[in-house]
Amino acid sequence: MIKFNPNSPAQMSCILFGGIIKEEVVVPVCNEFGEPVISKSGVNKGGIKTKKVKRDRHIKGCGIEPLPEWKSATGYSTAKEVIQFLLVSETGEHKELIEILAAIRTKGKQISTYYSTTLECLYIEDGLVHATFQTCSTGTGRSSCTDPNIQNQPENDKIVKEHFISRYADGVIMESDWKGLEPRIEAQLSGDPEKINDVLNGIDDHTKNLALKEHMPYDKVATLLVTDKEWVKKRKAVKGLTFVWQYGGGDKKASKASGLPLEEVKALKQSRIDTYPVLYKYYSILSASVEKNAGYKDPWGIRYKFKKYLKENKHAWNVAKRESMQYSYNQVINYRTQGFATGTIVLSMVGVFWRQKAIRNRDKYLMVNTVHDSLVLDVQQEFIEIAKQDLKILETAPIISEKEFGYAFKVPLPVDIKYGKTWAECE
Repeated sequence: MIKFNPNSPAQMSCILFGGIIKEEVVVPVCNEFGEPVISKSGVNKGGIKTKKVKRDRHIKGCGIEPLPEWKSATGYSTAKEVIQFLLVSETGEHKELIEILAAIRTKGKQISTYYSTTLECLYIEDGLVHATFQTCSTGTGRSSCTDPNIQNQPENDKIVKEHFISRYADGVIMESDWKGLEPRIEAQLSGDPEKINDVLNGIDDHTKNLALKEHMPYDKVATLLVTDKEWVKKRKAVKGLTFVWQYGGGDKKASKASGLPLEEVKALKQSRIDTYPVLYKYYSILSASVEKNAGYKDPWGIRYKFKKYLKENKHAWNVAKRESMQYSYNQVINYRTQGFATGTIVLSMVGVFWRQKAIRNRDKYLMVNTVHDSLVLDVQQEFIEIAKQDLKILETAPIISEKEFGYAFKVPLPVDIKYGKTWAECE
């Protein structure tokens, strides 16, 4: 009998699409004549000797027809975007099974990633987790974390975050989050008037993309999202491709992430190009700069350098041939926005907050985490208002930018401050 491992891509592939899986079985040990060997001693004395061996087992599975691009070394890909595509496209018993498998895998990942590893890192002396933060280990300059990685928390799942509580008996966890930092920075860097107008008027990116897809006014779609659950589902699908495009992903990847047909994705991309022509011209300028100089700078002078990678479907011997190499479009398009936002601005402003506020108020609150575009504090109850007021210094990045670097912002960078008994209550 095979013990199902929800984290095994090979097993998940076999269940969905069929295939061959390695099965461990117990077989008798035989001599050169094919006769079973009898144990002469030990607890199994007088019995047949056995051994464990692995053999191929053919699994019929659901028989779902996979797309050719899902082919992998272990069968077919069962990545998140593949499961999302199947949940949208499959019906009946198949869809129900896929939902169950996805739920099992999600729970398994939660236990192994967010519980077991965290428990191993608890300090016996104080019962706390003391993670290690790095500021020089990512391509964009964004901070990273290990032992455990408390920056890595599941989206749309409050259960895990409920375990992060204050060290103080009556304390709270407080989170200050820059509102839509990366879309704001993309608007700022590109100078696209429509993107800047969206930011200044509080236009939601996902709703805007849905409005473009449906060829409807933004206000009409925003109203439907309040009254119609079907439109909420449509926005959720579009949300998947919004993030893919934001990080420089292609149309095929956006199609997988959203579950939308490739033709619809391409049509929406063209609508975005027509709506944000300056933004897409900015992308072209970035690409041209990298082709010419192998990099570019952000407005505060941080340099980004890029290397070329082997093109797909090229053999190893072609590495020496310059024409077989290319820059990563994802990196070229994304690094300047993500780097300036979560690398340069976030880390700089966290430093400003530490030097001017946090280090002087360590008897009132402590900095305990930073995740992309947010800062997390552990605050004593009686000093909540002081902590909230201190965090407002994070909004002064545009002032510092113009004073220190002569670079003026056209968009504000506001922060949203929330707190509660657990980290989950900050959402």
